Amino acid sequence: MKTRIDIDLNRDNIIEMLQNVNRDTDAIIEFLDNSDYFVSPASTRHHLNCKGGLAQHSLNVADILVKWNNDYKLELDNDSLKIIGLLHDICKINTYSINYLKNGNIGKTPFNKFDKLPMGHSEKSVILANKYIDLTEDEMLAIRWHSLNYDPSYRLYQNVLDKSSEYVIITHLADMFASKYIDDTYEGEIE
Repeated sequence: MKTRIDIDLNRDNIIEMLQNVNRDTDAIIEFLDNSDYFVSPASTRHHLNCKGGLAQHSLNVADILVKWNNDYKLELDNDSLKIIGLLHDICKINTYSINYLKNGNIGKTPFNKFDKLPMGHSEKSVILANKYIDLTEDEMLAIRWHSLNYDPSYRLYQNVLDKSSEYVIITHLADMFASKYIDDTYEGEIE
């Protein structure tokens, strides 16, 4: 049986997580609270394509990052990992709408995506986040490259990225792990 997404609980957990990092997070919390971050889907038709999916996926990634860091004694900064996990996909904020068909039913792909500010998936997340919270270089790199080999420009930087930031590799793995294995354990409504 799948766990139902609790939008209010996720909002409270995410805000508490951000408030407890050693950084000024008031502006990013306000930005997230005034957007559709907590109710948006994570995708149009794949992982967590339901109401609250984006926040649930982001929380899943943040939790995995911190767990792996602690369990495997990676000695990365947990505050950075929380920020990365929670903000890696904020480019998806305010980009989804329910795919209503002419007959009033919801389409096979339940959401449409229209990006009013098409700046690239990961690049946009870095730009948006950095407007509201001062990101470290490791955080910027991890958010920018969290899609790694799914990003067409990855090949241009592969030699550098494979040797640069441990945050990039762990974020990519955590994002993939969450979307393939953890996100499927949750369900939510479309509307």
